[in-house]
Amino acid sequence: VLNHSKDDDDDPTGFVLVAEDNETNRLFLTSLLKKHGYQVIEAENGAEAVEKCNDKVDVVLMDVHMPVLDGISAAKLIAE
Repeated sequence: VLNHSKDDDDDPTGFVLVAEDNETNRLFLTSLLKKHGYQVIEAENGAEAVEKCNDKVDVVLMDVHMPVLDGISAAKLIAE
């Protein structure tokens, strides 16, 4: 579910943060999301996901097992 209202014409689909250390999976998700009109921000690990997550991000798709900072710890930091 995205945070945008139906009246938000300038960005009808929203921003998705894809946090995935496997390049093939990250590229697949990014390609699929962009094909459906989403703006995608990519992160290769949990620490990078925490850095890149901002007010523009509507949805975070995060791998649980990643180097530097795992997905669960990163999600907790993002939620704070």
